[in-house]
Amino acid sequence: MGFREVIDFSKLPIEVSGSSILARHSYVLKNPDITLKFLKAWIEGTYLFKAKPEFSLGVLKKYVATHDSEVLNTIYELQKERLSTKPVPYVRVVKSMMYLLSRTRPEIPAANPEGFAEERFIKELESAGFFEEMNRQYGK
Repeated sequence: MGFREVIDFSKLPIEVSGSSILARHSYVLKNPDITLKFLKAWIEGTYLFKAKPEFSLGVLKKYVATHDSEVLNTIYELQKERLSTKPVPYVRVVKSMMYLLSRTRPEIPAANPEGFAEERFIKELESAGFFEEMNRQYGK
């Protein structure tokens, strides 16, 4: 296909974040409604990506620097497999990422990993039936 895979992080014995949603704690506290709306849109976009390959390939074609259908299909299949429709923030992943960052940023270990993972919005969406609705709308 013209490119070689250098490393597949999913096969390493350390968990890394493939995509992250980051926001300042102060912003989230002041704007919980906007935070929740953003998360709902992000999650629905993930469901849409997985459920509608032709649409998703069109988006990839627009934003990835290639029109090669073999490359686009490979990217789509890899992302479809790895993207989570429930972006739960895991403290263990934060710890792994902090470990990796600490190799070049010595101040990182002083931070508390629990302060970087906020689960309440995902729990709120779960209790409101949002994920069940997405599964009904887009299929599992």
